[in-house]
Amino acid sequence: MEMMAGITPHSLMEDAEKNIYSGPSEVTFSRPLYRFAGAGRSYLGNKYRTKNMPANTAWIGKTTLLDEAADFRLLLIGHDQYERKIIRNTLSLHLNIPIEFMETGRGDIALRTVGSETVDMIIFADDILDMNGLEFLERLNRKTGKSKIPVIEILGSGATSAGVQAMKMGAHDYLLKDFNGHHFELLPILVSRIYTERQAINALRQTANVHQTITDSIPSVIYRLSLQGGHHDVCISPQFSELGLSVDMWGGDAELHHRMCHEEDRDVVKKALDHSYRTGATFQCEYRVNIFGNTPHWFHDKAKVIMDKYGRPSLLQGVMTDISGLKALEVELAQYRYMLDKMVRQRTERLDCRVAVLESCNLSLSENYDKMRQMYLDALLRVQAYEALGSASGIA
Repeated sequence: MEMMAGITPHSLMEDAEKNIYSGPSEVTFSRPLYRFAGAGRSYLGNKYRTKNMPANTAWIGKTTLLDEAADFRLLLIGHDQYERKIIRNTLSLHLNIPIEFMETGRGDIALRTVGSETVDMIIFADDILDMNGLEFLERLNRKTGKSKIPVIEILGSGATSAGVQAMKMGAHDYLLKDFNGHHFELLPILVSRIYTERQAINALRQTANVHQTITDSIPSVIYRLSLQGGHHDVCISPQFSELGLSVDMWGGDAELHHRMCHEEDRDVVKKALDHSYRTGATFQCEYRVNIFGNTPHWFHDKAKVIMDKYGRPSLLQGVMTDISGLKALEVELAQYRYMLDKMVRQRTERLDCRVAVLESCNLSLSENYDKMRQMYLDALLRVQAYEALGSASGIA
């Protein structure tokens, strides 16, 4: 691998000596943990500073004004201050990453820093003052857990076995020193890779947090149950914990889903599940669940059956939504409909009675009218007859 254009370990060393005050030894500072910042970031603390430059300007191999805070914190550990400078300058010059550097020569100070501050990555050499590399990794693992923080160890030439042992103890990678300093070329690549991985992990965590927030905000049980006797992976919204449901209750009892179903609804649920298991169709059912210490709640359960490679039902994953409120509204609506139907029937009966009375009155009036009309006609005929008889008598 060719050296990066214009940069060699010797030139970096000369550049560091020309542009940065060497400063007194670490032991003269009240807190022997130096802080710097790369890619246009400020030093934290009054340690090294570029000659003839204002205090708010950081040296990163070139003059750069401060612009924003670093979001990646890298801890350098090693007795050789010049080697730490080379590492810091190499990363600052060749990575467009907002890195905040923290460095010390002692392992105990580094461990205290890891315990008290956020550290995204550690690079340490095998010349730590108060402990060797394997001891540092062992104590780091006890403090943070194995591989919690990405660690790169810089070892002496030929110390491959120590590097392999370091990786077994949780180190992310190791580099072997060489006389020409070619191992410094690999540092920007390794740090960039770890930074990218960390950014991806943070993005996934943010996405997971968003999904969890959405899940927690809806009154639903999201579940994933094994149909072959495996682990029951269940996610339950906080609203259901208030009703007496918990992950342990669902995940530790394969028959709980069936037993919690209301007795009157178990046959319906079983038939729907059996149909889904046979055909692979979507399971969809509404049934009551006996919540411990509470009245039964109605749930709408919609799930998909996942088949294994042999075509057998393997998993049932779905969403249960509490529809007790809707069911209560349905009951209330049914009551209102019943009352409305009852009122309509009563009013109809009363109207029927009134219609019958009116029809009876109408019939009676019609009959009376016909009688009166007939009497009128009879009287008219008699009058006409009398008139005719009188006319005939006068002529005679």
